[in-house]
Amino acid sequence: MEGDLGCLDLIAELRNCYNFVFVVDDAHGTGVMGACGHGTSEHFTVSELVDIHLGTFSKAFGVTGGFIAGSRGLINFLRFFSRTYLFSAHIPQMIVAAVTEGLNQLEARPQILKSLKRNRELLAQGLKSLGLPHTSPSAIFAVPVPVDVDIRAVAKRIEDLGVFTNTVEYPAVSLENQRIRISVMATHTEEHIDQFLSVLEQVKREFKF
Repeated sequence: MEGDLGCLDLIAELRNCYNFVFVVDDAHGTGVMGACGHGTSEHFTVSELVDIHLGTFSKAFGVTGGFIAGSRGLINFLRFFSRTYLFSAHIPQMIVAAVTEGLNQLEARPQILKSLKRNRELLAQGLKSLGLPHTSPSAIFAVPVPVDVDIRAVAKRIEDLGVFTNTVEYPAVSLENQRIRISVMATHTEEHIDQFLSVLEQVKREFKF
């Protein structure tokens, strides 16, 4: 929700001490985080210490479904004892093809990640100039909206000005934690980011937050 990251490096240190099973549910990291887009564990350079890695195809890959990666023994165990797997249908072939091509694109076109990181920096700098600092290296940004401001009216105004954003509102979060949620993409241009920052500045002024 916030775009913040779990401290996987610190958790990895604890794993070395206590030998627990290290599970990373990396819904927004696959194809985004890390030098090669391998996820948040790559970002923290702890991939070799992760026992079970979960991810989704519905974010960077733009389709549906997900995956669990782990040892051969773990995967065989899940095939026989995971009820959600046992009683589900197979993933459609077109989804497999789309994800495979997405992985191929990540490997063949490293400039995709470079563009994403550049756009993330541009947006982070722009939000900071509006008094909305963002310290996470992720591509998800949260703009807090005060509880006395109608967040749906804010979102509608942003959309009317030509930009689509998501709202995170009660009861998904408490009233005090409502926010506008922004996801930056590799395909955004500098003009797109400038347009959004201009729109956000105008809306902040109009709604006085």
